[in-house]
Amino acid sequence: MSVLLSALANIQNQLSSVLALKGAWSSIASAIFVLIGLRAVFRWKNVLEDIDGPEPESWLYGNMLQLHFPRVLGEFEFKWQERFGPVYRFKGCFGRNGLMVCDPHVIQQILSNDDIGFGPAIDYASYAMFGPNSVQIRRGDTHKRFRSVLDRGFTATAVREYEPILQDLATDLSEKWEADATADSQPGALEVTHSLRVATLGAISRAMLGRTTQDLGETFMYYNFETVALSSTQDEKAVLVNGIASYLPQGAMRSLIYLPLAANRIIRAAYSSMDNLGKEIVKERLQYAKQGIDTSGDFYGKLIGEKENEAAPNIMTADEIVAQTSLILLAGQDTTANAMAFTLFELAKNQELQNALRTEIYDLGPKDINSERSSAVIYDGMPLLNAVIKESLRMYPAEPWADRVALRDTVVSLRESITTISGQQLNQVPLRKGDSIVLGFGAYQRQTPRWGSDPHVFRPSRWLLDEGNIVRNDGIGPYANLLTFGGGDYTCLGILEMQVLLCTILRKFTITLPSHEQEMRPCLRNVIMPMLPNGERGARLCVSRLL
Repeated sequence: MSVLLSALANIQNQLSSVLALKGAWSSIASAIFVLIGLRAVFRWKNVLEDIDGPEPESWLYGNMLQLHFPRVLGEFEFKWQERFGPVYRFKGCFGRNGLMVCDPHVIQQILSNDDIGFGPAIDYASYAMFGPNSVQIRRGDTHKRFRSVLDRGFTATAVREYEPILQDLATDLSEKWEADATADSQPGALEVTHSLRVATLGAISRAMLGRTTQDLGETFMYYNFETVALSSTQDEKAVLVNGIASYLPQGAMRSLIYLPLAANRIIRAAYSSMDNLGKEIVKERLQYAKQGIDTSGDFYGKLIGEKENEAAPNIMTADEIVAQTSLILLAGQDTTANAMAFTLFELAKNQELQNALRTEIYDLGPKDINSERSSAVIYDGMPLLNAVIKESLRMYPAEPWADRVALRDTVVSLRESITTISGQQLNQVPLRKGDSIVLGFGAYQRQTPRWGSDPHVFRPSRWLLDEGNIVRNDGIGPYANLLTFGGGDYTCLGILEMQVLLCTILRKFTITLPSHEQEMRPCLRNVIMPMLPNGERGARLCVSRLL
């Protein structure tokens, strides 16, 4: 017992130094930490401990720092997958065992399992940023009803209706880049990521809410981008807090949003501004509907129109529609902007590929967006354009991995059996309530058996007809056998956004790399951000006007 107490005392000191706490807060945190340590030491062993996996860096952090802070995307989990296979054990904070799953069929099984839900960090972030009545938080029949209503805004037909909006935004973006690049009569490197974020926010706001970014106002824009930035500024403290949170009741974790912290103030202010915006728009659309004015020009207007039709199936109340505003505005803007930044980065590295895509755009791209034939149909008929987009989403998924937790005791069936350390053959893995699961989306999308002998190389030709057998089997995910969209039934507005933006940008510009900035790196967990070697966030690319 003296050895145990000595170890816990040492860990307690580590916690105090990591969290830099003082006085009463330090005593409270230390007491919580000791209780967690005792629980970890005396916990019952389970099957996960008998499954092979990587050695932890420390008992305090396990493998979590490797997952959260790689120098490049997948620095560790890609190697772990090669060594241990698509299902293996990893260590969380405080020596806790977790299950890493990179098999897409098992991932989809987990995503559809009601006994498995969001991990504490995602649940807390979703609750704080999207509110208690968002589709991200609600469960059961209410969640299913919300999903069935909201998904109608992201069908292929619905997304194509947004194309004129995307064309306008793409034109505005290219004009801004042209002005910025030639401001001093010297074409130079531009920080493109922020302007891409503004464009993607504008696309979502206009298509979903009927508002331009100018309509949203400076205060709204400030809190919006500050909230987005919070998702990519984690450090070791956040990882440790997340580890502690896994031992706390859900209600206790969610109540942390009311702590007087700077990040919490930003999140609360952002949520309040988005909630007020939603109330304003819904109130306006309801008034229009009562006056007999057509409200179908944007998605919220369509939902209000359905609400006024009592015979419409699966409708949402006005308050329920308002409650989705924060999620709609935050969920898609940064992911699409980052996907575009990485795509432009890869095209900047490969001028031959960029020129080939530009030729296709001139030959096959839309000539007149007002023609009877939808430009969206034309985009779908451009093989190289879509191969480039698919390869970018494969290489740089917006969420390279996602954490889940067993809400109740459950069982995960395996597609292929695994041999444990003790020699047992497992066809399924029993999970106890509280067990952690990590879904390796990015690792799956770098599997050699699935994607060919060079899965770590950006090569769009793997998507073309001569190699189509590699990427067409299995039927995993709603788009291109990728898990970029998780377990959703629909792809997002971002695919058409990328098609429109790429066609517009490459018609006007040549994209090259600044000589001293030859790489970008993914930054932090879950949200990938273009990142330069010096640690500066954002992608600086040379944007030169085509002659």
